[in-house]
Amino acid sequence: MKTWFEKKELSIESETDEIFDFLQGLKRLEGVSPDYLLASPSMLPPESIRFFYVDENWAEALVEGALSTGGKEYCGCAADICRESQEEVRTGFLLRSVLVKAFPAIAVTPKAGEQELTVARLAYMGEDVLLGIVNGAMDSIVFTEPEESLLCEFVYNEQGELCAGEQPIAYRGGATSGVVDIGKLVGQMQKEQEEFTAAELGRLLLRDKLEYQLPLNFTREEGK
Repeated sequence: MKTWFEKKELSIESETDEIFDFLQGLKRLEGVSPDYLLASPSMLPPESIRFFYVDENWAEALVEGALSTGGKEYCGCAADICRESQEEVRTGFLLRSVLVKAFPAIAVTPKAGEQELTVARLAYMGEDVLLGIVNGAMDSIVFTEPEESLLCEFVYNEQGELCAGEQPIAYRGGATSGVVDIGKLVGQMQKEQEEFTAAELGRLLLRDKLEYQLPLNFTREEGK
């Protein structure tokens, strides 16, 4: 029975790009069962986040194991392949939250100080679990609401009045109580501004993106 390498008639030298991409995917833990990443679901309870360092020795062993299926001539290549374009340190996180399900396009920005780090992989391990692999040692991470979830809304001022920007809104009279009178609101705005367009109204009502920055308080122990 031929191995996958023999069937494809591949070699490290002849098909470097294809093999390299596959092995780089392994380094990003692609195809690795969640059971190997999280021993028990109790380690990641609902509405929690866990941070970790990627064990490069374990990643190298994973690549070595994949190469060994191609025959003994590929054994020992893992160190050289893993060393190529290798970051000095890689970190990651596992987030379990209703936010993952509610905002499937949530933006993730890991940082080291003020420097933004590269997200090597962002993958869903379940409908409410998100895995991230980051090139570099992050010390904080920012989660930002995706653009497509933004909406327009009225806000309350200090007097408890519902406003568009700083302008208290006007309601329609009659049986349609509680319905905003957009025409009257625009008229009020036009008294304050000579040119008040639909775009201006949209800008006033557009809610700011929700953003949360989470600082990390873990350090890597020597020899771990």
